[in-house]
Amino acid sequence: ILLDKNDPHYKSEIYYIQAGSFRMEENARRVQQSLAILGEKAEVETIQLASGDLSRVRLGPIYNQTRAKQTLQKVVRMGYADAMMVAD
Repeated sequence: ILLDKNDPHYKSEIYYIQAGSFRMEENARRVQQSLAILGEKAEVETIQLASGDLSRVRLGPIYNQTRAKQTLQKVVRMGYADAMMVAD
């Protein structure tokens, strides 16, 4: 789908649903697998912090805010109460 940046409804943000962050990558991988049923691309991204590595599970990119909110609700209902929507 091509987006017209001149359309007043155009939003340049790209949304992700962060389901959780984990010290152990294998825990993040398990969450990634459990979220596969939602049909969104789920990725594990490992980031390096001063306190050690952290693996976060994010769904997306999602280009529609309404769909991102709906996906967040589904993730929360699956038991990931701390999930959050983030925009890039």
